Amino acid sequence: MKKMWQEVKRFWPYLNKSTVRPQKRTDTANSLETANIFNKFFSNVGKQLQESIPIVHEPIMTNNRLAPVFEFTPVSVECVSEVMKDLSPSKSCGVDGLTSRLLKSAGPAIIGPITHIINRSISTRTFPDQWKMACITPLHKSGDPGNPSNFRPISILPCLGKVLEKITHMQIYQYLTEYSILASEQSGFRKGYSTGTCLVTLLDFIFNNIDNGSPCAVLYLDLSKAFDTVDHDILCTKLRHYGFKMSAVSWVESYLCNRSQQTKVDNVLSDTVTVTCGVSQGSILGPLLFTLYVNDLPSIIDNGRCYLYADDTAIAVSDHRPEVLQRKLNQSLNLLASWFVKNKLSLNLKKCKYMIFGTSHQINVIGNLDILYSGVYIEKVNSFKYLGVVLDSRLTFGEHISYLKSKTYSKIKLLGRVRHILDQNTALTLYKTLILPVYDYCDFIYYSINSSEKEVLQKLQNCAFWTILRPDRLASMDMTHTVLHMNTLDDRRNKHVAIQMYKFVNHLAPAYCSNMFTPVSDIHSVNTRNAQKGMLTIPRMNLTMGQRNIRYYGVKVWHSVPTEVQNEDSLDKFKKAIYEMK
Repeated sequence: MKKMWQEVKRFWPYLNKSTVRPQKRTDTANSLETANIFNKFFSNVGKQLQESIPIVHEPIMTNNRLAPVFEFTPVSVECVSEVMKDLSPSKSCGVDGLTSRLLKSAGPAIIGPITHIINRSISTRTFPDQWKMACITPLHKSGDPGNPSNFRPISILPCLGKVLEKITHMQIYQYLTEYSILASEQSGFRKGYSTGTCLVTLLDFIFNNIDNGSPCAVLYLDLSKAFDTVDHDILCTKLRHYGFKMSAVSWVESYLCNRSQQTKVDNVLSDTVTVTCGVSQGSILGPLLFTLYVNDLPSIIDNGRCYLYADDTAIAVSDHRPEVLQRKLNQSLNLLASWFVKNKLSLNLKKCKYMIFGTSHQINVIGNLDILYSGVYIEKVNSFKYLGVVLDSRLTFGEHISYLKSKTYSKIKLLGRVRHILDQNTALTLYKTLILPVYDYCDFIYYSINSSEKEVLQKLQNCAFWTILRPDRLASMDMTHTVLHMNTLDDRRNKHVAIQMYKFVNHLAPAYCSNMFTPVSDIHSVNTRNAQKGMLTIPRMNLTMGQRNIRYYGVKVWHSVPTEVQNEDSLDKFKKAIYEMK
């Protein structure tokens, strides 16, 4: 893997310069002035959004408060040493100039003093101000490059601060896990959870209801600068509610306050400004604190299902009556409107959409719904990219395949343009690094696509392979796969479904995934042939559409795996065995 990335870094500058148009510069020629403009925008965007929200005097938390039990505890030299070993040597250094490579190489000599500083931070409830300074690099997303709002701030923090953040993160996360505090609907920033598992449970809800005759309506919500608008006082109130002792809350308050940042443009740093609200997305602790900030959001939805991945939120309801679907979504939105105001968060209504899922007949019966938020109608769409996967109303995934084609074809052409300067191994490395991950991402979700869509994807892979093997382009495709030691995309999807099923069956995934499957032994009280270890119940589906649910096809794939492979005692061993299977 290390060699692969070395090859990518070696050739990527050439690829970038030779095939990608350079970004347009902002109208301001002076780099310092430009950096200050960006820095002012990034530091004020959250504050301005907060100030636009009316102040309400209502309790932030209404459910029962936990007894205060959590506090940070001192750590050993061995613990700090393990955390420092995990620092990535390739990460950029913060404004202090200390690189993770330097810290790791000097580890034995400095581990004692670093441990002392960390334990002093815990005992004095103080996060060092020097470790709060962020260096921001603006990354262009899309649109007019002269508009700072079209840039994403990439935050780089001091490495030593990240060591302290990692240690406190470990202690907080262990507490949250032990006391089951995090909402089951939240799939972001949690071990074993992913965008894939979040999609699995959302699609399971949709498929099951459609199969039982009830179409679904799903509302996709887009929070405006959610991480930047987190109110520190509200967050600390919630921490106390979740059982944090005052000593722990005081440390978090110190971590949040007096944060500052500079923005770098053309290697020129802006002036320093103070950030008064929000949590840094470039930090280790920030995302976990954000999940606690929105942790009570799912509890206010009482007539539908809530699905969260960090701030990406979807509300799903089901009924065969259009008026009921409309009422449920509007009721949910009204509840959310009150919650957003209390928590000083706001929606970007232009990006909020709703969809109807069902058979063609069900979709026609439902028609259009009037979904309103603060007097603004939410737009209905027939497809939507949620967590990186394009979902269409009938869940054929045809539009997602088109999206994959458009995203990878240009990269394959790009690879072809520079193929003459690459050897075969390097060309294959670039394919595996820049193109294959696009096909692999959540491919177990769309395993049941039809044969024509499978053919579209396979033709793209074949095109890439012909490019890699040039001048041997007359070789048969079977020979091509053999020479490159690569499976077809269909084979890869099959193996990835099997890997997910291993996680589900062995409870290495969220409970909401593992609970979807029932072992045959739980149904058959006697020892029948079908009740052998590893066998799962295949659910009966009323509609062909229901067979596109992993609850159905996942069991079929799992049963195709040899018993001795199913019984591997670790995920790594299972993966090795699966990839060795033909």
